[in-house]
Amino acid sequence: MGSWFKTLRAFQSILVASTALPFQRIAEFNSGQHNGRSRRIAKMHEGGTMFHRNFWWFVVLGMFTSVLTAPFIGCGGSAPAVGVTVAASASTVDGTDTVTLTATVSNDKNAAGVTWSVSGGGTMLNTTTTSATFTAPAATASSLSVTVTATSAADATKSGTATITVAASPTVTSLATAQQSVAVGTAYSVQLAGSGGIGPYKNWVLASGSASLPSCLSLSSSGVLSAPQTPTASCVGVYSGIKFTMSDSGVPNSFTATSSAQTITVTGPAIAFSPSLPQGAVGSAYAGSVAATGSLGATTYSIASGTLPPDMVLNASTGAITGTPKATDAGTATFKIAVADAYGDTATSGNLSLTIAAAPAITFSGLPTATATFGVAYASAVSATGGAGALTYQ
Repeated sequence: MGSWFKTLRAFQSILVASTALPFQRIAEFNSGQHNGRSRRIAKMHEGGTMFHRNFWWFVVLGMFTSVLTAPFIGCGGSAPAVGVTVAASASTVDGTDTVTLTATVSNDKNAAGVTWSVSGGGTMLNTTTTSATFTAPAATASSLSVTVTATSAADATKSGTATITVAASPTVTSLATAQQSVAVGTAYSVQLAGSGGIGPYKNWVLASGSASLPSCLSLSSSGVLSAPQTPTASCVGVYSGIKFTMSDSGVPNSFTATSSAQTITVTGPAIAFSPSLPQGAVGSAYAGSVAATGSLGATTYSIASGTLPPDMVLNASTGAITGTPKATDAGTATFKIAVADAYGDTATSGNLSLTIAAAPAITFSGLPTATATFGVAYASAVSATGGAGALTYQ
C-alpha cells in the first residue's frame, strides 16, 4: 500500500509541472516582444497552450484513474473460484487400517492449503495443509461409512470430501444343506464363501482343532472344496466337527475368520434286489435275473450263500440265471446274491428262492392186447404220457 501512495504523489508532481510549464513560456515570450505582431503571435501561442493544457489534463486524469483502480482489479465476481479435491489411497478398508489422504486446492494464491475433519468415526493423524492419515475405527458386525472433509484455509466455504467404507468383520458362510452331501460316483466341487471384510478371501485351510475332511475331498487355498477323483465307497461316512478358516484382502492388515463346525456326509448308492424269481420247470429253458438296481458302473454278481439248482448258471456280469433244468434240479433252491459295483459299493440280497417244477409222471396209455403166435410176426404198440421232453422207450 505504501508504494501505491508513492506512485500517486509522483503523478501529482507531473500534473502540476505539466500545467505550469505553458504559462511560464508565454510570460517569457510577452516580456521580450512589444510590437503588435508579437502580440498576435502570443495570442496564437496562448490558444495553443490552452489546448496543450487541456490535453495534458486528460492524460494525467487517465493515468491517475489507472493508479487508483489497479489494486482492486481481480477482487470482483470474475476472479477464479477456489476449489478443493480430496484423493484417498483406498475407499474400502478393514477396521483399524489406515488411509492416506491428499488435498489439492485450485486458485489458492497464498498456498494456504486445507484443514481436516472427519465424521462417522475414526481419527485423523499427521495432518498438514495438503495431506493427512485416517485411521479407521474397529470393525463391527455392520459396515460403516465415514466422510473425511478438507476445507480451504483461504475460503472456508470451499471444501472437498472423500467417503471411506469400513467393512464389517469377515465371517465364513456355513455350507448349505446340498453342499453337505457327497455322493459316491458323483463329481463334487463347492466354492466356500464368506461375507464382510474385503474380498477376495484367501488362505483357506482347516482351522486349528478341526476334524479331518473325508479322504476323498481336498481344500484349495482359494476355498474350493472338491473331490479330485470321483468319490468311492471307501469314503462313505458322516464327518462332523469340520471348521474352515480364511483371511480377507485388507491392507496393510488382513482379518481372519473361522466357520462354525460343519458336517459332511458321504453316501453310497442304495442297492436293491428283486424279491423273487420266476419258477422253472424240468425240461424247459429257464431265464431269470437277480440284477440289482442302484449299483454304479460295472457290477459283479456272485453267490453269497446257498446254491443254485445244479443245472442253473449265474452270469457274474449281468446277474442273469439261465439253464435247462433236469429232473435232478426239481425242487426249491435257496441262496443269497452278493453284488459289488465299480466304486466299491457292495450289497447282499436277502434269501432268494428258485423253484424248479418236476416233470409230470410218466404213465402208459395202453398195453399190448394181441396174442403172439410162435413163428408168426407180432406187432403191437405201447404209448406213454408225462415226463419232460421226448420219451425214450426201453
